[in-house]
Amino acid sequence: MQDDFHELWRHHAADVRRFALYQTGDASRADDITSETFLRAWTSSSAVREATVRSYLFTIARRLAAAEWRREARHDTLPESLIS
Repeated sequence: MQDDFHELWRHHAADVRRFALYQTGDASRADDITSETFLRAWTSSSAVREATVRSYLFTIARRLAAAEWRREARHDTLPESLIS
C-alpha cells in the first residue's frame, strides 16, 4: 500500500505542484497545496480509478487554491491612516 502512494507521488507530484504554482503564483503555497492534495487523496474513503487519478488530484488542488483565495479575501489590510 505504501508503494502505491510512492508511485502516485512519483508520477503526479510535479504536475500537481506546477498546477498549484500556476493557481497561486507562490512556490511555498504551491508546495503546501501539493502536500495537502496527496494527503487528501490518500486518506479519502472513496476509491480512485487509475484512469482519472490525475483529474482527481487537480480537482483537489484547485479547490485548495480556491480556499486559499477565499481566506485571503477575508483579511484586508488596514489603511495607513488607521494605524497609529
